[in-house]
Amino acid sequence: MEQTNFRIITKNNEERWIGHECHSVYDNTGNNLGQRGSNRDITESKQAEEIIATQNRRLANILKGTNVGTWEWNIQTGEVFFNERWAEIIGYQLEEISPVSIETWKKFSHPDDLIVSDELLEKHFNNELSYYIWETRMKHKNGDWIWVLDSGRVNQWDDEGKPLLMSGTHQDITERKQMEEALKKSEDDFRNLFDQSPAGSVLVNFERHFVKCNTAFCVFLGYTEDELIGKDVTDFTYHKDINIGMLEMKQILKGKLKSVIVEKRYVHKDGSILWGEVNMSLIRDANNNPVYFLPIIQNITKRKQAEEELIAAKKLTEESNKELENLNAQKNKFFSIIAHDLKSPFNSILGFSNLLVEQIKEKNYDGIEKYAGIIEQSSNRAMDLLMNLMEWSRSQTGRMEFNAEHFEMISLIKNVALLFDDIAGQKKISINTNKLPSQAPIFADKAMINTILRNLISNAIKFTHTGGEIIILTNENQKELTVSVSDNGVGIPKAYIKKIFRIDEDYSTSGTNKEKGTGLGLILCKEFVEKHEGNIWAESEEGKGSTFYFTLPKEAETKEENDVEKIIPEEDEYNHINQEVSGLKILIADDDDTSQQLISIMVEMFSKELLHAQNGIEAVDACHLNPDIDLILMDMKMPAMGGLESTRQIRKFNKEVIIIAQTAFGLPSDRGKAIESGCNDYISKPINKTELLALIQKHFKK
Repeated sequence: MEQTNFRIITKNNEERWIGHECHSVYDNTGNNLGQRGSNRDITESKQAEEIIATQNRRLANILKGTNVGTWEWNIQTGEVFFNERWAEIIGYQLEEISPVSIETWKKFSHPDDLIVSDELLEKHFNNELSYYIWETRMKHKNGDWIWVLDSGRVNQWDDEGKPLLMSGTHQDITERKQMEEALKKSEDDFRNLFDQSPAGSVLVNFERHFVKCNTAFCVFLGYTEDELIGKDVTDFTYHKDINIGMLEMKQILKGKLKSVIVEKRYVHKDGSILWGEVNMSLIRDANNNPVYFLPIIQNITKRKQAEEELIAAKKLTEESNKELENLNAQKNKFFSIIAHDLKSPFNSILGFSNLLVEQIKEKNYDGIEKYAGIIEQSSNRAMDLLMNLMEWSRSQTGRMEFNAEHFEMISLIKNVALLFDDIAGQKKISINTNKLPSQAPIFADKAMINTILRNLISNAIKFTHTGGEIIILTNENQKELTVSVSDNGVGIPKAYIKKIFRIDEDYSTSGTNKEKGTGLGLILCKEFVEKHEGNIWAESEEGKGSTFYFTLPKEAETKEENDVEKIIPEEDEYNHINQEVSGLKILIADDDDTSQQLISIMVEMFSKELLHAQNGIEAVDACHLNPDIDLILMDMKMPAMGGLESTRQIRKFNKEVIIIAQTAFGLPSDRGKAIESGCNDYISKPINKTELLALIQKHFKK
């Protein structure tokens, strides 16, 4: 019989499959009579076969594409069927492990995993699990353990509901498991590095809240991790640094930057400010999506402090260099004064003194009054220079103390002006203080203000023509007192107005009577005014005169009127002092013979007896021998025993005698030491007759 299948096209142009069968027909004698056959429409059957074939091809492609092994298991007989891939997964050809059974599976499975596998299968058989799936280890031909994803389900049950046939797949997941293990190790390593890092490390979400903090960061800020988790990062950032790094964080999120390093400050739990160097990057998930910011913070507080100290040291060096330049200028100024300006008056003093001595020897008295006047002027000039040099030197070396006290400014102005009556009188210059108010209480360093007034008045006299006038005025408001000293003298060129108060500018000029000047006095005035936080300036018109102003801040509290000092008596009052004060027994303790002679002449009119001592020991002995001494003029600097110690010794047995300390330095601290040792009062050398007589009147006026 012959069979064949073929396609035909029907009248309706439809393709149909035909199944054809035919066979030969023979007679009784065996002769072939012909062919007999039949045709039938098998289109539906062919279509069913094609569907099955397509499904089989798809299944084969899926199995090939997924590279999985397949298995079928007759649960009741233990018979199994594996495909070739099942064996390849564990490194074998299927024929190498044949014949196969369920025991083959058990043979290659890891014993520990097999226990769990049996438990899962039992649950599936009991319908507790809809399917069976388990990641298990199997022994490879090379001896390694590989990972297999074993999955399947029962697809046929017997009449009693027991599992009969089960099928499933094996998929090699070794590479995935290795990746997972590597990822886990990486995560563990990251966690260990994160937790154990000496640098502060934190995870911050995109709402800027702490998610995780390591120990170093907690120590850095002084908080526990529980106190930080969920809190906003900005709550612990110094307010001025909150925005530092924000722009860079946005660029990191956009992928424009991988990381960034910034420096910013944080606030410790105790309130202190700490510096951190922040290395900012991102943590991404397996799909490369950003999940957290990872700031790593190094504590750089000490480094920043060192940098600040370095900057400060650099600044200090620059200031020191500038100060050194200033000191050099001061040194040059100082030696210029010593070499020239101080030498000149002493030349005059020595020269005219020699002339006086020679003429007196020859009994030639012509011009001696003129010579004496020149000597006096030169002496005053030299003394003025020396006082300025001493005060300037103390100021530059930091040895001048600022001793503010309450006193009456008007009284001080008049007292200083009175000291210049003789000098001004020689040029017939009047010093007008008539327009001053009755009082102007102030809180300031009296010695410094005295120096300011002395220099301004001295300069005004120097640069005012014969017959001129000097006017001293004050003006005050709630904040400050302004003092002005005006003259109608030669004036100052505008180009030099700003130079006269500077040490590094060489500006000086001669007075109207060729008086010499150094400019040091105005420099002192500026320094002393600035120590009071005041201002000093000059207004001048060349040929018409100058006005110098200085201001002193006022203090709210002032002394009562009865506490301020009295003005030194006018000169004509001294004609009556010898009537009010007389018959004093006076001890002059001074190791300088010239000073002793000068003081003796000054006090002779008040004394009934003058005693002399060359040192402190002789002064103590003289007081023991003469308990009726009324007044001691005690020099502070003497050999053997100084004036301070001598005063202390005398006070042990004589509390009544009046002791007035005299010193060549005139420091405010000297006054304090003198009073502390037991002196009643204090006067500075060179001793001014007016001041000395005022002190005697103060303590002995009847």
